[in-house]
Amino acid sequence: MKLRIITVAMSLAAMLALTSCGGKNYDEKAQEWLNKAQTAADRGDYQAALAAIDSIRTNYPNAIEARKAGLELQQKVSKKQAQGHIAEVDMQLQAVIKEYNDVKARVDGLRKSGDASEELLMKMNTLRVKRDSLQTVFDVECAKVKYINAMQDKEIGFPRQRNK
Repeated sequence: MKLRIITVAMSLAAMLALTSCGGKNYDEKAQEWLNKAQTAADRGDYQAALAAIDSIRTNYPNAIEARKAGLELQQKVSKKQAQGHIAEVDMQLQAVIKEYNDVKARVDGLRKSGDASEELLMKMNTLRVKRDSLQTVFDVECAKVKYINAMQDKEIGFPRQRNK
């Protein structure tokens, strides 16, 4: 009986020793992934940064500090990604709006005389659908940035750094 208690105690001590040693290595590995995410974000590779952050969340759930930093970085990366997408979509949207307005003006002029062709009407409708789709994407990306800003501004969580 005494031997069994000693064996159990030694097993527990060995597990604790392994856990404490492994904990540092565990946190270091999570930090390595965080560094990879930061490097990817710095070079503008947002997909790789988000993938590295996801690896921290999946593989190192107990690395609390790395996960907190990863969440903050994820918000920054997602915001930059959305802002870049907003700029791209805005340029496309402005071009489509201009083309749509030009075609619509031609169609309106030709409708009065009854000379608007089916092809021209189809082009106008296609441009209107494209315009509306781009507007929806633009609105969604803007809402995403607003949401991230609101999350960063919350007292609880990770406040955004402000210049004072």
